[in-house]
Amino acid sequence: MKWTRSARSLSGPSGRPNPGLRTTLTVLVAVIMPVVGLLWAAGVSQGEVRRSALAGLSATAQATVRQEQQAWNDAVAAVTLTASRSTFQQALAGGDAAPAQLAVDGLLLGGPFADARAFDASGSLVASAATSGITATAIGPPSTPPEAGPLVSEGTQTLRQVSAPVSAAGTPLGRLV
Repeated sequence: MKWTRSARSLSGPSGRPNPGLRTTLTVLVAVIMPVVGLLWAAGVSQGEVRRSALAGLSATAQATVRQEQQAWNDAVAAVTLTASRSTFQQALAGGDAAPAQLAVDGLLLGGPFADARAFDASGSLVASAATSGITATAIGPPSTPPEAGPLVSEGTQTLRQVSAPVSAAGTPLGRLV
């Protein structure tokens, strides 16, 4: 039997298909195509994954800042609200320490505060409350609007003093710090 070269390059000398070569080519294509696709996808997706991760980090940072700002606003509002209550104002005006102490204790328990103090118009301490291990920050001169002091480190905590004036009918009665 004479062997001739034909257009069928995958055929063996007998004219029948060569299963070894065909199988080898099929396996080779089946392995190479996914690897090429994977390499291409990895190159394309790397930038997108980086952008997505940075967008997620940015969103987390923005949410944290908004949450901290809201907590600060709530703390200032709690101090201002307590300072504007008539029972607290009457306690400072009359020099009655018991109701002032209740207001200061309530402020300490209800908010994110380390200490709370009430001063009368002369600057004398009327009531105070503090969590354990906290040294009360010093107070400055009386202020008309609520004011915030500088950040102060106390162990592992960072504290900031909020001072609100206490007045009734335009008459200064003291401060809530």
